[in-house]
Amino acid sequence: MLSDMRAENLSPLRWPAWAWLSALSLIFFIRFPINFILYAPFLMDFDVYRAVSIRLVGGGASALYDPTSTAVMMFKYAPFWALVWIPLAWLPPHAGAILWATKTVAWLILACAGAQWLCAKAGVRAPAWLAVAIVSLLVR
Repeated sequence: MLSDMRAENLSPLRWPAWAWLSALSLIFFIRFPINFILYAPFLMDFDVYRAVSIRLVGGGASALYDPTSTAVMMFKYAPFWALVWIPLAWLPPHAGAILWATKTVAWLILACAGAQWLCAKAGVRAPAWLAVAIVSLLVR
């Protein structure tokens, strides 16, 4: 009987939010930045922001809003975040992609942790695994 209660408490459906966030972090860090260390990634948005960052660093700020093309398509939008991503211009593309993926995963985990904190403050009770279920819908 005691072993049944222990098994029930170890069930992933009963994990606390911190355990789910830790599992989600591990999965995403393995899937993205660590995987990108081994294999060259294709990141369309990264290519756009890096190209615009190179323009800014190279004195081409007047071309900030000019179209930017990747291997797949051409983009034209206001890349305000290019200012934040200027370090991408100084890194080789592969290293920049790893940095991009690492920061993106970290922001996603922080957003999930923040959402969990807000729900706890508001008294909203949802199962801790719900964040993983929602995020899994966003991943292809």
